[in-house]
Amino acid sequence: MRCFPPLNYLSGRARTALVAVVAFLLAVAPALGQTYTWTGSGTNNNWNEETNWDAAGLPVSGPGANVWFDNSSRYSPIQNLADPFVLNRLDIRGPSSASTAYSIVGSQLQFMADGAAQPRIYSNRWATSTISNDIHIPVGTTLHVDLTTYHLNLTGVISGEGGIDKSSSAGGIDLRNSANSFSGGLTIRASDSNWRKVNVTASGAMGTGPVNLHGGTLGTSHTSPGGLIFFGTTSHANTVNLFEDSPIFAGLPAGTADVELTGDVNLGTHTLHLRGGGVGTITGEVTGSGCPPELGHVSVKHDGPTRSRRQFGRFAVALLHRHSRFEESRQCVRDFVSYR
Repeated sequence: MRCFPPLNYLSGRARTALVAVVAFLLAVAPALGQTYTWTGSGTNNNWNEETNWDAAGLPVSGPGANVWFDNSSRYSPIQNLADPFVLNRLDIRGPSSASTAYSIVGSQLQFMADGAAQPRIYSNRWATSTISNDIHIPVGTTLHVDLTTYHLNLTGVISGEGGIDKSSSAGGIDLRNSANSFSGGLTIRASDSNWRKVNVTASGAMGTGPVNLHGGTLGTSHTSPGGLIFFGTTSHANTVNLFEDSPIFAGLPAGTADVELTGDVNLGTHTLHLRGGGVGTITGEVTGSGCPPELGHVSVKHDGPTRSRRQFGRFAVALLHRHSRFEESRQCVRDFVSYR
């Protein structure tokens, strides 16, 4: 069934108009998966300076745009091409000798899916880079963050109905903006090893959606543990869901922090490990199944030689005496006192 007549059935004026519209759309739409590589060869730091890019030319805003930053002579690119600039992927690349960090600034970046390909930020650069641009993640979209080493600071406002999924690769992201409002959730994947982490340094920086924990550093021998780590004095209302045994750190093991978690905590059948050198409270309802404490319960790891049970008691006591509820019985709560 034809949805419209062939061109030879159209009047001359209508045919000319249709051809013009098609030509315009082809001109402004980037090729599927088009990659634009920053060279920094221009006379300024602006994205709209064509000589700052390779032979592909100026990046074209669209869900097929992939923007790459590698070794260059300019490490402070200013996004001034569009507001927002739409893209599917942003890469910060470099060999192991690439130790100069990128600091990307300018107008908003909107990460969109390119067909079935969800958007991604990737970095293998041996330096802690920063993206200061505001970031928008649309509804139904998951922004994957995949870092193989070092850190990436996200300092702009992250908004939208989409979510963030931090991979378990050996790098970390810092969420630093208290105005973050993305509502699609924050997923943290980590293992019992170093580096794989999400650092949170501002109240509300995890957005408004749920926080889903898939592991982290449980052993005390790691010098730079991973998982969900809070710094400074912060408060967060997110619901927390455990999908594996996972830690929450109030500061690093030898550090300090004061964190308040007011959202509910769903343990499932997993164990939440409260770690770090700081203090904190959990005031939401804690639910889960399983007893004794090593299954579906809460445990405490006392970090560092100067740690004491009384210090970390502030994290545990608020948990035990407010809204804790387990499917088996209150015996789980009583067992925790001796287990601690």
